[in-house]
Order: sequence, then structure tokens, then C-alpha cells
Amino acid sequence: MHMASCSNTKDIIINFWSKNNVFILSFILAIYILPYWFSYPPTTVLDGSWVRAINLAIKNKLTFGTGFIFTYGPLGYLSTRNTQYIPSIVLLLTDIFCFVCFYILFYKILSQYKNWFFILLVAVLFFKGTEYTETLFLLFIAFSITSLKNGFKKDYEIVICGICGVLVFFMKVNYGLIAAPLMLILCIYLGIKKIKSFAIFLFTILFVFFVVYTHSNIDLINYIKNSLPIISKYDEAMLIEIDPWATSYKCAIIYFLLFSTVIAFYIRKVWTVGKINFASIYTVVVLGIMFFLKYKNGFTRNDGHNDIFFSVMPFFMILTVFLTGFAQSYAARVVCIFCILLSDNNLILPHATEGKGFVNNAVIKPVKNYFSSIFKEHPDVLPPQYKIPDDKLKIIGQSTIDVMPV
Repeated sequence: MHMASCSNTKDIIINFWSKNNVFILSFILAIYILPYWFSYPPTTVLDGSWVRAINLAIKNKLTFGTGFIFTYGPLGYLSTRNTQYIPSIVLLLTDIFCFVCFYILFYKILSQYKNWFFILLVAVLFFKGTEYTETLFLLFIAFSITSLKNGFKKDYEIVICGICGVLVFFMKVNYGLIAAPLMLILCIYLGIKKIKSFAIFLFTILFVFFVVYTHSNIDLINYIKNSLPIISKYDEAMLIEIDPWATSYKCAIIYFLLFSTVIAFYIRKVWTVGKINFASIYTVVVLGIMFFLKYKNGFTRNDGHNDIFFSVMPFFMILTVFLTGFAQSYAARVVCIFCILLSDNNLILPHATEGKGFVNNAVIKPVKNYFSSIFKEHPDVLPPQYKIPDDKLKIIGQSTIDVMPV
């Protein structure tokens, strides 16, 4: 009797797992996309100053584009995750949106292709904590490509594209200036091919744009116009050259060769079957744009920024083989595992192995840290690491100053 009961329980568990394993595994992966902490207080060094300045501009009701000119916009705090003077609920809602989008994306991958969970999990451990602007832009790319490939049959995918594209524009103008033309191109294409999807996409864009615009203090024309000189001079101002024989640079070249190989095979595949169309061209172009942006961001300044490149690339390569239709092949899994090892060679492991080891630091601590820090308040004023002498403060008075690093 007891053996029969155990057997029934085992059968129930097996049956439950066989029916729901994709849902469960997708949920686990989506949870680990969430950052290590809900919010990050600005540091007291130079980088912390511009992080805090974005929130101070909002607090003091400065106009983005005239009173406050920077590449980050009125939603820049979503990327820096600094909640000073900002309702924490805004950050929480965007995290929920991000979680849902990645859950859908992981479900698509795992329901179509087997044996990808652990590869995805390790890639996600590298990817988590990536700047939110880049994360949303990657979601925009992924869902726009999948929508094109399935003929815009799923309305929620085009809604996600519209939301991501508009949020990116108001978060960081240099990414927004790429997302905006891509949204326009998709609008034109949908207007020609599928009026219903066009209406849904356009309504989503206009609605989200209206909500953000009416709740932001922004001069739209000058937000774009006055940011362009900063963007154009970024390379010249921030360039720190890298040794061409440095390990990180050689690994970046290997990544470029792997990415180019996948794209070349994709072009060959669609050419062979006679499917060179808008969807295939769009796929190649936007994936190439994303790779270029990550390389530019990682290697313009050789001062630790290349860590960002290596954190994103394993997950980006998985998306690339998925979006180009190669994820079913054994070779694709081998390439993506190699990418993980390549990034691991250039980064501190995505887990810290001290203390209680991998399980605690990679699996338990990130989730615990995130949920324990929701709505945790940070002080408006942090203790300064460097203080301006009192005699200099008297000279400055109520005026503003620029502090240059030396």
C-alpha cells in the first residue's frame, strides 16, 4: 500500500513537471535577470556626481535639454537605479515589466529548443545588472525580430516593442536616436503590410510617449539637439586606448569573428532558400548595431568598461543564434558555451566564491538582496569623500562650479 502511494506521488510529480517545466524554468531565469540590488545610492566619487545630478535635476524641476544637458534623459534614473527624490514604485513597475518580457522570451526559447536552460542560466548570471537602457534596447531588438518573423501574429510583442523603444528614448538619448528610426521603419512597414498591427504599435508609442512626456520637464527639440555635440565628441573626450595585444582585445576580436560567422551562415541560409526579405535584412542590421554599440561602449574607454562588453556578450550570442534560427543545432550550444568561457576569462566570476560559495553567492544572495532592498530609503546627502575647503566655498557662494578630475 505504501509503495503504491509513493508510486502515485512520483507519477503526479513527474506528470506535473512534464507539463509545467518550461513555465518553471522560464520563471527562474526571469527572476535572475533582476539586478543584484533594487536600488543603488550614488557613490561619492566623480561618477556618482552625474548619477545624483540626474535626480537633482528632476527634484529642482530643471528642463532636460536646456537647464540640464546630458546624454541621459528624464528617465535616466531607471538606468542608474538611483531612487533619491524618485518614487520607488516607478522603478518597481519597470522591473516587473522587464521580468515579464524576459519570461516571455525565455519561454519562447525553452519551448522550442531543449537543453538550453543551464547555458542560459550562466549567461544570465553574467548579464544581470546590465544597464537598464541596454537591457530594454535588447528587448526591443528581440521582440521586433520575433514579431517580423511570425508576421506580427502576437499583438503583445509589438506592444512590448513600442514600450521599450519609447522608454529607451527618454532614458538615454544616444540609444533613443537609434530606437526612434527603427520604430519609424517598423511603422512604415506595418502600415503597408498589416494595418491592425500598425494601429496597435502606433497607439502604444503615442500613449507611452504622452504619459512620459507629460510627466517630465523636457524641451524635446533641445533634448536631442544639445545632446548631439556630447555624443559626437564622446570618443575624442573619453578615449583610453587599449593595447592591441591585450587579452581582452583579442577576446573581443574572437567574439566579432564568432558573431560574423553566425550572421554569415544566416545570410547564406536565407539566400539559399530565397527568403532575402525585409525581416532577414532587419535581423542582420539590428543585431549588427547592437554588437557595434556594445563594442563601442566597452572599448572606447579601456578603464573597466570592457567588463560591460563581456558581461552582455554570452547572452547576446544566445539571442543571436535563437533569432537567426540556429539554436536547434549542437554547434550553436558549443559556440555559446565557448562564449561563456571567453567572458569568464575576462571577468571576475558572476558569483563570488568566498564565504558559502557558489550556491549562496550566485543563486541565493542576488534574489535575497533584490527583494530585501525594495523601497529601502537612501539618505539625500552622502558623506563626501573629498571636501572643498571652507575658504574656497566662501568664494563660490551661491554660484555653480565645475570640478575637474586630476
